[in-house]
Parts: sequence; C-alpha cells; structure tokens
Amino acid sequence: MQKMAWKFGELEKVATDEGFIWYAELKSESFGEVPFCLVSADTADVDDEMISLARRIARNIDRYVKDALAFLRDELRREYRLGEDELRLLDVPVCDLPFELPQCTFYARDTQWLMGPGVLDVCEPFGIGVIFEGERPLRVENLELSREY
Repeated sequence: MQKMAWKFGELEKVATDEGFIWYAELKSESFGEVPFCLVSADTADVDDEMISLARRIARNIDRYVKDALAFLRDELRREYRLGEDELRLLDVPVCDLPFELPQCTFYARDTQWLMGPGVLDVCEPFGIGVIFEGERPLRVENLELSREY
C-alpha cells in the first residue's frame, strides 16, 4: 500500500478495479472523523491543481462541511417536497442537521461532499450529496445511482 504525505497527514493508496483511491481520516472539531479520499483512474490523474484544492479543503474541513450542510438545507427547503415534520428537522443549527457521516471525495475535476443517510426520507436509501465547483457549492445530487457510495 503506497502512501502520499500531505501537511495534514498521510493518504493511503488502495488499488481498485477502476484505478486508485487515496484515503485519510480528517479530524473535525464539529463533526469528529471526516473520511477524505481522492479517486483517480491513474496516478498521473492526481495533478498539482487537484492536490492544491484538496489541501485547501482539508485545512478548513469544518468550514466546508458547514458550507455543504447549509447549502443542502437551503436546497432541500427550496427544491424538494418535504413534509412538515422533515422541514422542522431542518430548523436547527447547521452542526445539528439530521445527516450522518460527511465525507469528502475528490475526482480529477470535481469535488463531492457525500452526506450519509439521515432521518429525512429524501436521504434514503443511498444519501444525497453536495457537488462543489472548486470551493463553491454548486448543486445537490441524489446518490442513488452513485457507484462510490
């Protein structure tokens, strides 16, 4: 198993049928352990730009998870048909939202924050995620068809 050293620790490289995944567990003050991974078809896919973005996110993991959760909460209220009980569950501080296991997954040109199944019906069975464009939340995605989750 190959390791890649970063300022925030080491990423462990694991070969898969489709390429490579580097894993790490980031420490978050608000969310505990946050799984963090980079997915590539080839080791050459992990370029300096991708590494630079991943490092910026990793250094401020709490901020980006909070940004993702706030964006997700706002989009769920606006775009999804939630019942009154589910809407009430969204009326809490961001760190107390009913989602589990924030996870940060980087691809060559795309950043995804994956929210594990929560208590909202919209989260079942595979979860929902916030797609980032660089450091900015872009859209909410249903992960039902995702192979990574």
